[in-house]
Amino acid sequence: VTQPHVPLHEWFLPQRQRAHETLSKYIRFKPYLQKMAQQANPGCNLQSNSCLGLHIRHSDKAAGRRQIPVEEFRVYAEAFVQEGGQQIYVATDSLLVLQEIQQSWPTHVKSRIRSLGQNAIRSKDTKAVFDMASHHTTNQEALVEILALSYCQFMVHGLSAVSESSIWINLDLHYRSVNLEDTDHIDAETFATLVKLSHHGEPVTKLPLPPQTNKFYNQLLLPESSSTKDASSCDGFVGVLHIAAVARGSGPSHAFFTSIANQLLLAERFNLKPWIHLSGPPAMSSILHDPKAHVSVNATKRTSGYQQLQLLADKNEWHLPHVDAVNSPTVQIPGSNLWSVYFEPIGPDWNHDSCTNKPLFVLDSNQVTEELEKRTQWAIRPWRLDGVEDAIWNPSNQKRWNEILWNMRQTGNRIVSQYLHVREPIRKRAAEVNPIHSSHDATCLAVHIRITDKPGTFRQAVASGKYIPYM
Repeated sequence: VTQPHVPLHEWFLPQRQRAHETLSKYIRFKPYLQKMAQQANPGCNLQSNSCLGLHIRHSDKAAGRRQIPVEEFRVYAEAFVQEGGQQIYVATDSLLVLQEIQQSWPTHVKSRIRSLGQNAIRSKDTKAVFDMASHHTTNQEALVEILALSYCQFMVHGLSAVSESSIWINLDLHYRSVNLEDTDHIDAETFATLVKLSHHGEPVTKLPLPPQTNKFYNQLLLPESSSTKDASSCDGFVGVLHIAAVARGSGPSHAFFTSIANQLLLAERFNLKPWIHLSGPPAMSSILHDPKAHVSVNATKRTSGYQQLQLLADKNEWHLPHVDAVNSPTVQIPGSNLWSVYFEPIGPDWNHDSCTNKPLFVLDSNQVTEELEKRTQWAIRPWRLDGVEDAIWNPSNQKRWNEILWNMRQTGNRIVSQYLHVREPIRKRAAEVNPIHSSHDATCLAVHIRITDKPGTFRQAVASGKYIPYM
């Protein structure tokens, strides 16, 4: 629901759109409230009398929200006037706010200020206004303030139901408002540009906005065609290794690199043609599977009487099981498009005669986790995983960590270079995030800081401050 990875301004939009549709359909203000709002903030229009709404709530602002100093609003009011803005409507629950504006703001700005009037109920301290008068009176004033703010073409505000309700009424304010409690809000200079463009008739979709999620992350990548670029005959291979599983609970980097790379190494050791066709739910890790992006795909392969079998581990040594032929001309193999969404497909050409009579072998998730990654001497690992014994990690007990990792990294580099080809849209996005410079002088330092969920006996979270000397 909260979607902390989505910028606040972007997170608000679908909610505001739904609220606007609902209010437009059902909510009608009484005529006397509309009249009061029009009297408080009359004649606002973008062409000749544009209005800026400032909602400054001070008296009882709580629930994790910040009480925004009046001074922060002033620079936006000045930018608005500088770019031809005419009227400034101040909605506030604090008499002290109005006093500060009159005492400290420049004349050319405060001369344009409107408000509900001197008779409105306002607090002189931190007491809530709805505790100071009849609820009917404060109800009316809150509704009039919401309406008056909605008449504005621009708004600067904090987190509040009042300002949010005014945006629900006038959805254009989503694009022409600044939320000072949004850490990514635009500055006063950018706001001046926004006002200028609006006065020149630019549509709201062309206005400067706070940072948005890159469109790359909002589009679903279509999987690569089932005809793999690596597809080739199976001549010379003993069989086909169906790579269907990854280590239990593994995230993307471990699953797509460590688990896959080790199975590719296994395929090489037994002269098997690798075929990556990952399992779908519930077999696949919930950390990897996304029901919106990944769909189940059943692959029907001709296998000339051979059924899908498993590789077995015995005393930490792998060997091929005996294969018995059975009367099964085709085998339907469940799976998903998870791999081909992100990587170029890897597999044989199942239409080639040399592949139709090859046996299929496979490892399940438990074999990948416990037998391949923890008990296999030649397997590669990103660090010493829990459960990897000394005799497996450092059999001679003479190598240092960097020597052990260096050997694994060399092997990993070869496997990744040979087999793992990331899809073009992902490579393009990586180049946008960290552009590659042709100049030899443009060096780049990579800093990977992971402090949130770093389990394991042989690794620990590193405080961010320890990276600074290297930077």
